[in-house]
Amino acid sequence: MSKKQANFMDLYLRGRASAGYINDSIDAWHNGSGRQSIYAHLGMTEDEYSLWLRDPGVLPLIARAHKELRSVREIIDSASDDLPISARHAQATKVKSQKIRPKKVEASRH
Repeated sequence: MSKKQANFMDLYLRGRASAGYINDSIDAWHNGSGRQSIYAHLGMTEDEYSLWLRDPGVLPLIARAHKELRSVREIIDSASDDLPISARHAQATKVKSQKIRPKKVEASRH
């Protein structure tokens, strides 16, 4: 029986990888067989990966979503609820402007 290799999110959640390690994981995907999507290779959903592409700063929110077994959108919504009223509009506008339109990166392998 072969043991499943930990993906980036598994390592990040256990504190065994920094946020910067995601670049090494992406490089490994580019050099690999490409049998799975890049977001699956990283341990993310398509929605999470799409958000991360637009704003890498959402990685802690993606990690929180994994820990709490919730969608990243729920986490983002609850995080904006914790902001002061004056900051909520700006935060909501920023997040809502990040419409989910996943990029098809698998086809652009080098």
